[in-house]
Amino acid sequence: MVPMVVAIAQPRGGRQRYCCRFTKAKFFYSLFALPEGKSNYALDFGDWMSLIQLDSNHTQPVAAQTAWLADALAKRGAVPLKFACYHRPAWGTGTKGNITEIQAQWSPLFEQHGVLAAFENDHHVYKRSRPLKAGAVTDDGVLYLGDGAWGVETRKIPPSASGLNYLAKFASERHLIVATITAA
Repeated sequence: MVPMVVAIAQPRGGRQRYCCRFTKAKFFYSLFALPEGKSNYALDFGDWMSLIQLDSNHTQPVAAQTAWLADALAKRGAVPLKFACYHRPAWGTGTKGNITEIQAQWSPLFEQHGVLAAFENDHHVYKRSRPLKAGAVTDDGVLYLGDGAWGVETRKIPPSASGLNYLAKFASERHLIVATITAA
C-alpha cells in the first residue's frame, strides 16, 4: 500500500525557484523521503502501472528533467497504465498562463510513450481536456486533468476559456478526481 504519492508545488504566498531547493522547499524535502532526493521520480505498481512525478519549475527546471523523463518512460514501455503528475499546467483554463516549456518538452514524450493522463494543478479550478497530440484534439492523445482546487479558494475562469478547443469541461469549483482502473 502506498498511502501518499507527492508532487512538489509552490507554497502559499510565494513562488519557489529551483536555485536553492533545500531553502526554498525545505519542508517538502524534509518531510518526504524521495527517491534519489529529487522532486522528479517514478513509482511503479508491478508491471501494470507507473506514476511519474515531475517538478514544473519549482526546484528543478523543466528542461533539466526532460532527458530523465524520456529515459523513465522508455524503461516503462510495456507498462500499460502510465500517468504523470506535476503542479503548473501545460494546458490550463486561462486563469494563469500555460507552461509552454511543458507543452514543447514533456507533452511529446507523453504522447510517444503512451501516457494516458497528466494530472496538472495550480490554477485552482476543475479542468478536463480533450485527448491532445501535438497540441491538436485527437482520439489517441493524452488527457490533461486538474487543475488543483481542493482546500483552496477557486479562481474565476475567464470567458476566453470557452474558446479553447482543447477543453472538454471546466468549472470554477472544488473537486476531487477519483480514477478507477478496471480490466480491459
